[in-house]
Amino acid sequence: MAKSTAYADDTSFITSSTSALELHQLTSKTVVEAAEWFKANRLILNMEKTQKLFLTLRKEGSEEKAVKLLGVHLDAKLIRRTYLSKTIQQWRLMP
Repeated sequence: MAKSTAYADDTSFITSSTSALELHQLTSKTVVEAAEWFKANRLILNMEKTQKLFLTLRKEGSEEKAVKLLGVHLDAKLIRRTYLSKTIQQWRLMP
């Protein structure tokens, strides 16, 4: 079962499992169900903007991918490297 949160036009789903395979399956099922709900309520789920972030305490299987959630960049290890590098890049672009 997934928990959902919404802020303005951003919706987030949180799924958890002790099994990586089960987590991936549950996450895929949640996205399909969300798309069906959006369609039934005459809304659109933009799959091009849909992102997944898998967090784990295990060293193996973690992804280096980062996502942006409400303006904050999060990576799978929650070390904020991506957030800091993006912030520094923005500062460099300031006049």
